[in-house]
Amino acid sequence: MVTLKLAKPNNAKELGILFNECFTVYHGCDTEGYTVEECTEYFRNRKCRDTVIGIYDGNIIGFCTFGKAEDEYFRDAGCVEYIMVKKEYQRLGDGRRILHEAIRQLRRQEYSRVMCWLDSENEDAVGFFKALGFIFTGEEKKDGELTLQKYFRTI
Repeated sequence: MVTLKLAKPNNAKELGILFNECFTVYHGCDTEGYTVEECTEYFRNRKCRDTVIGIYDGNIIGFCTFGKAEDEYFRDAGCVEYIMVKKEYQRLGDGRRILHEAIRQLRRQEYSRVMCWLDSENEDAVGFFKALGFIFTGEEKKDGELTLQKYFRTI
């Protein structure tokens, strides 16, 4: 069974490796801006705050980073920044449990809704979030070659 915890600063390196691995697997190649060093630095800079981790057999198998939404319409909302689970642990319910814990943490921070941006071509992610009650707002934006779509739900 996967154990859920809030990440600590000493988890930064392992989270950076996992972040890079998930991006590389999803995109099928190394992605600019997501080297192991850059991913590790992302977690070091935030001191691993607002990150739920899933641990199985002593190893981090997934994480969800969250925080305050940086969005004019969603000023009073929390935001899921990233959720990633190792490929071999997907479709087992672990990602759902990790996200639920992140949403629980956002609720504790007194947010009443949560939003996220999803790659419109990532059908697995879109289906995952829709199954958990997220609704597409109709808003899209470009991020390099990706088209991102905004989703939200009340919590």
